[in-house]
Amino acid sequence: MSERERVYQLLDTVPDSKISYLIGYIQGLTIDNEEIPNEETIAAMEELEN
Repeated sequence: MSERERVYQLLDTVPDSKISYLIGYIQGLTIDNEEIPNEETIAAMEELEN
């Protein structure tokens, strides 16, 4: 099983109430250092910090 397949498998076990955390985190991973995060990403990252 590839690492990507493992991520998909784990994603299926995450409760809907925590999906927004993953979206924010994954968006953060995909941002080029020169890009500025959008409001949704900033809100998700702030939510993770609290």
